[in-house]
Amino acid sequence: MSSVPQSEITPRRRGPTRWLAAVLGLAIILAAVWFIRAAMWPCGALDRTSGCVSSVTLDVAALGFDTDRSKVTGSAFDLSPGGKTALVGIVGKVGDDMRVVLALYESGTGAMLRVLLDKTETPVDGVFGAYISEAALSPDGALAAAASGWREGDAAFHMLAVYRVADGSVVKTLVSREQTKDASGFDCTAMLDFSADGTKLQCSHTLYDIATGSETSLLRDGDLVFPMPADFPPGGLAPDGSRAGDLGLKPPIELVYDNFQSWHFAPDSNGLLSVARVSGSAVGKPSYVPAVFRQRSAVILWDAKTKELRRSFYANHRFTQTAWSRDSAYFGLITEDLRLEVFRRQP
Repeated sequence: MSSVPQSEITPRRRGPTRWLAAVLGLAIILAAVWFIRAAMWPCGALDRTSGCVSSVTLDVAALGFDTDRSKVTGSAFDLSPGGKTALVGIVGKVGDDMRVVLALYESGTGAMLRVLLDKTETPVDGVFGAYISEAALSPDGALAAAASGWREGDAAFHMLAVYRVADGSVVKTLVSREQTKDASGFDCTAMLDFSADGTKLQCSHTLYDIATGSETSLLRDGDLVFPMPADFPPGGLAPDGSRAGDLGLKPPIELVYDNFQSWHFAPDSNGLLSVARVSGSAVGKPSYVPAVFRQRSAVILWDAKTKELRRSFYANHRFTQTAWSRDSAYFGLITEDLRLEVFRRQP
């Protein structure tokens, strides 16, 4: 048997095979890192620290809205006791018209349960004025309230009304105003809440008796009278008069680029949320960081009385709305793409 000289044997080329294997291995590792990081964000499959109870997308299609053309209007967001349902005001374009809807949603599924207010307006000189500036649920979740406005031709209407959650009927219209053209300018200045017994409603500096419609001022010599039903997030003010700015709290986490921060006291004035989000112009920064790794919101939970840090976490999306449940046991956050996430106050 003849043999082939060693010098004539052609060596096998393994370079390309090894290169392809290395690329494939790197791709698998990167994909694994990507999915693991995505699962570790709040409400992800690997999240063990945020206290997330549920994360759902609000079904605005059930209202005839397109998610890309709708958003939460004003500060129209509140949670029922137990965090089971969410009251949300949605505004969006339907064809050439503008529509505002106040609806009740199931927090665990995102399903729309009931519509309480529904107004559609045609633009006047190309300008829309429809809005729901604030919304609130009563401590027992049986009543809802909203400050709203819309146009009908040259007339503009403003309304503060209380609704029965069970069937959407109007219990009491506390404010009803008609103006010419201007459909803006009426709101409750980010202070809209029911009293503990559900018989009164605070709108800005006025306390309304729901049964009679009578008004009582909450100002004495130009200062607010405490305690009052509502907190005031823009000023970091609690219902009992505590101010976030007076507590000297030092945040354990911060966003590294342009951000907007707000303070939200729970109805019991003890729970305190600090919620920061990147500004619209900074959403894509830093550009070299892959989207799944970007920190777009920072949430910090404090005990306002003891100044004790309870929890803090970053999120991969921008939270634009914040609300405490009426029993102070849960808090909810809504993203700019209408995702509702509910968290426990206690671990």
